[in-house]
Amino acid sequence: MGEGAFGRSDAEIDLLVRGKRSGIAGVGFGYIGTVIGAVLADRGWPVTGIDVRQTVVDEINLGKTTVPEPRLNELVANNVRVGRLCATTDFGVIADNDFVIVTVGTPLGPDFEPIVDDIKAAARAVGEHLHKGRRGGATAPAKRWPNISSSRCTPPTDCR
Repeated sequence: MGEGAFGRSDAEIDLLVRGKRSGIAGVGFGYIGTVIGAVLADRGWPVTGIDVRQTVVDEINLGKTTVPEPRLNELVANNVRVGRLCATTDFGVIADNDFVIVTVGTPLGPDFEPIVDDIKAAARAVGEHLHKGRRGGATAPAKRWPNISSSRCTPPTDCR
């Protein structure tokens, strides 16, 4: 079979996804990352959240979150307790996961253009830990900032 998504054949992706034999690293465990990570963990995936803020990492590892979403505290607590969800500041854990989701913020600058410094830093950090044949990159929420990832970054680490 030919190469498909993530540099793997369709059969390999199917085995990974259906068998849930790989883990997911979530870069940026703020509002979006925590919700996505907790829901994926609740669906049976092993999820490791990566955040540069030690307070966020400590909070998640205690089974808590300050993200104000219904039932999110329960999802985080349950999945930390059973070992499907944890957090770290160490980007090295990317090497142990087959999927990476990047959900870092894009605040507005004084000219109302998105500030992409955090996306660039995340893309570089992810790229430093990808194995040969894996692909990575950074994206911004499409509804908020369409085309930002294609105009600012090219996978895995070449950001302008």
